[in-house]
Amino acid sequence: MTPLACLLVPLLSACGGGESDDAPLTPPDYRLTARLPAAGTLCANLNQNDSCEPGEPVVSGEAGAHRLSASAPGLLTSPLLFIPRDPGALTLTHPAARLDDQTLTPTPLSTLLQTRVADGLPPAQALAELLRGLAPLQPGQGLAALAQLEGFNGALGELAVAARDDVATLPGLAAGERLHQIWQGLVTLLPELARHFAASPELLSQQSRLASVLVQQQPRALVTAGGVTTYTDGVDYLLTQEPADHPGQEASLGQAPLRYRKLDGQGQPLADNADQWECVEDLNTGLIWEKKLDDPHSPRDKHRTFAWALGNYVPTQEELDYACPEGEAICTTEQYRQWLDAQQLCGIQGWRLPHSRELMSLQHYGSLARQDGQLVSLDVRYFPDVGTTTKDFSGYYWSQTLTPSRRLESAPLSAIAHIFLGDDAGTDYATTVQNSDDANGLQLRLVAEVTR
Repeated sequence: MTPLACLLVPLLSACGGGESDDAPLTPPDYRLTARLPAAGTLCANLNQNDSCEPGEPVVSGEAGAHRLSASAPGLLTSPLLFIPRDPGALTLTHPAARLDDQTLTPTPLSTLLQTRVADGLPPAQALAELLRGLAPLQPGQGLAALAQLEGFNGALGELAVAARDDVATLPGLAAGERLHQIWQGLVTLLPELARHFAASPELLSQQSRLASVLVQQQPRALVTAGGVTTYTDGVDYLLTQEPADHPGQEASLGQAPLRYRKLDGQGQPLADNADQWECVEDLNTGLIWEKKLDDPHSPRDKHRTFAWALGNYVPTQEELDYACPEGEAICTTEQYRQWLDAQQLCGIQGWRLPHSRELMSLQHYGSLARQDGQLVSLDVRYFPDVGTTTKDFSGYYWSQTLTPSRRLESAPLSAIAHIFLGDDAGTDYATTVQNSDDANGLQLRLVAEVTR
């Protein structure tokens, strides 16, 4: 067998003349070509912070084709950021290359595409939606079609610059955030702009229309789980189709990105950058969730805990004492539900305890946000209100879903609680109720179903 082994594995040192198994492997070289639309700097924005920083693959120069290479795959898995030399020009982005040795051109349209990808849409779906919006211009197929629409890209850029430089557009926002909102608005308006440009090749006359769209909320999607939209066979993790021998991967789940809208006290939609809101509408499920307060004098305080009560199930005195050590008048989940109904928060009289699956729909498994120094698994742009408690379980929220999973522990009854804070954020836990020997008080976020 030795000669055969030497033929099959010539690098084995046992065959003589080979290198040591400990010899370092040569890292692969990843490459792409970027076409700079003007003089400036382009980088693979590894940390996606809207600036080119040391350590990121970068190239600077005049307009035209430039080569980038790196030994790490971040070059292919990170979006491109183009910063023009002219301070009055637009900063542009482009989705990640995903494949080696591609040629990419940042344009206003590629920036709209990256806006949708950053919102959580899989790249293929985001591109398909963008091309559908551009149908009046007969853009063709594939990513290259976006760069070929030079006239529309130029007009789109002029419109974005005009909106950015108009101080009446989204007043009070920093320039970077204002431009981000403009890109969001242009995504919403794209089919209308394409129809207009097809009839009359200009877009500046649409500035007032864009301004009217921008005063409305532009709900941003947010990818769930780890944001994985590609597949792996155990070696290559950038495959665009799921291998038959590696089924059930995350990208096959088809899970919709998280998408929310802020509501005022009467249940009316607010601008996405509103500083104050009372409820959050889930645009995927149609459910409306209460927003908690940071007010120790209010039952809606984000730090408050409650004893579980539902229908004929009432808490023990030990549970009441644990959840409400100060003898608070509103102490059980049912008392709080009745109180919130009486408040008609967001114009709603129909608040209830959420089911476990409904709480699970809020979990943002890819979250890197931190609250009170701990990981929080919610979209904190809409739910910045996961409070700590003086009890044992901060970030644990009651559901109305009962489970027999703790019967072997002699727990007569358990309800599933979902965890949104700390090391266990993103999981759930069967929590005993109606048990004097194991009293519990957890936090609470009520939900409502509203038909609009």
